[in-house]
Amino acid sequence: MLCLVKTVVGWVVLMLVGTNLLGLVVRGLVPAPEAREMEVLTTDPFVQELIGRHKRANVGVTVFFAALGLVYLYALLRFWNIGVVGAAVMLMLGRLPDLLWEIRTGQKVKPYSAPKGLRGLLAMLLSWGALPVLWFALCRG
Repeated sequence: MLCLVKTVVGWVVLMLVGTNLLGLVVRGLVPAPEAREMEVLTTDPFVQELIGRHKRANVGVTVFFAALGLVYLYALLRFWNIGVVGAAVMLMLGRLPDLLWEIRTGQKVKPYSAPKGLRGLLAMLLSWGALPVLWFALCRG
């Protein structure tokens, strides 16, 4: 019973930490459509300078959180095992289609508006498939 509780709590923690790190990195790499429109429509030099500063800061933050994500995965490998890293990567990849959809549309994903088709199904299978992988890594590995 303790192993089951450990697995569920670990799955929730991995989901929260991994998807937030992934979200910070992907949002830094993929600009929102409104930001691209604003950049094209603005001709004021002061605003252009602010946009340039924002881009430089955005690159720095993105690189920092990408490095932090790699440190996170290394720490999982160092203190647990490759199965836990696999579950964390599965959760991160399972979140990616929803995250890209949120960036493209500017709306939060709801169950009725989530990406459909093969990508949505694969994302769901990756997210829920991480649970037995984590159980095996923590309790059987």
